Amino acid sequence: MGNDKFIVVGIDGSQASREAAWWAMKDARSTGIEVRLVAVVDESQLERADARLEELADELSTHAPEAVFTTLATTGDPAEVLVDLAADATLLVLGEHGKDEAEPGRLGTVAAGIPGHALCSVLILRQTPGQKAESEVPDGHPRDRKPVVVGLDTSVYSAIATIDAAIYARVLGVPLRVLTVIREDEPGDLVATQVEFDLAWLRAEVPGAVIVHEYVPAAGRTPAEVLVEAGDEASGLAVGKRGMGLFESMRVQLGRTSAAVLRDARSSVLFVPYREDRRLETRREVR
Repeated sequence: MGNDKFIVVGIDGSQASREAAWWAMKDARSTGIEVRLVAVVDESQLERADARLEELADELSTHAPEAVFTTLATTGDPAEVLVDLAADATLLVLGEHGKDEAEPGRLGTVAAGIPGHALCSVLILRQTPGQKAESEVPDGHPRDRKPVVVGLDTSVYSAIATIDAAIYARVLGVPLRVLTVIREDEPGDLVATQVEFDLAWLRAEVPGAVIVHEYVPAAGRTPAEVLVEAGDEASGLAVGKRGMGLFESMRVQLGRTSAAVLRDARSSVLFVPYREDRRLETRREVR
């Protein structure tokens, strides 16, 4: 989203993964970024998968002739292969399910583990009730004017997440709703000062983004519960994760809040890993 790398899309033959490819195509159309369509299948399905990928790439190319679409059908563990191939990507896009395929692929069963394992940002794409599919709106993303929601605390991890969330919202053409969950035991003045610093920084770094901010009392809820609830009235959620590097546990990098959002959210979710980012040089911190 918004840089000169490439997007990887996991394709398992399901309609959900096809919608993920359509989503990526629209980002590619505005940036010229390369989209890599990847299917990880059994060896006996390689030829069929390759033909299906080529057909999809040709379809997408008619709507984004300025973008580059490449395809790869390969074997192995789907999660491991996709994470490896997306290590240097700007984004990995996955559909939520693969249940509608006549010969179900494995992507739907492993997608829940990928956000914790991936080094790049991961978008889990979900079509909410009443929302048009990406393939039904060739000229842009389906717009219901619902905002993208992101949580902002005082950490650098959440600051990085707000940057990508603002770009995500701008891509969709919707506002960004930034929520800060306030607990009774927190030093409110320090939190408010850092949040104001970060909001000013965010607006400077993502010009043109429409950003609204709210303080939300925890009222006995966890930050994840607040975000999931807000996600019911959102075009998507964005959440930061702390981990860097590959571990045996697929979920070890997510942390409590992001793992709960992944499990419970009913909207699309963008998982943003912490990274070294030149824009952090201009971010002020409370001393």
